[in-house]
Amino acid sequence: NNNNNNNNNKSNKLDEKTIKKLKDEWAKQCIEEGFEALEKLLKECSGKYCVGDSVSMADCVLVPQVYNAVRFNVDMKRFPTIQKIHDQCMTLEAFKASHPDRQPDAEGVAKL
Repeated sequence: NNNNNNNNNKSNKLDEKTIKKLKDEWAKQCIEEGFEALEKLLKECSGKYCVGDSVSMADCVLVPQVYNAVRFNVDMKRFPTIQKIHDQCMTLEAFKASHPDRQPDAEGVAKL
């Protein structure tokens, strides 16, 4: 009976690992689909930033989305406009200071 419990625990751990992998793959797919649409849009309206050459709310929400994409191993080379805007934003102190890795509770998940 004790062996059955051990076997069930091993099966559950495998299932949890598989579930996490599937969730991560799904998240990556969703991010990539969103970035494909955004990349097309930004090619039409962006300048140095998402909307022309001034920082806007769009940039404020783009930067954390790129961080999230990196966490899920999205190949940012597929999205050069998004990457260019992100890189431009990250030259500004306000964006640097608000980066998740610089927060007191940061675990340093993504490397940008």
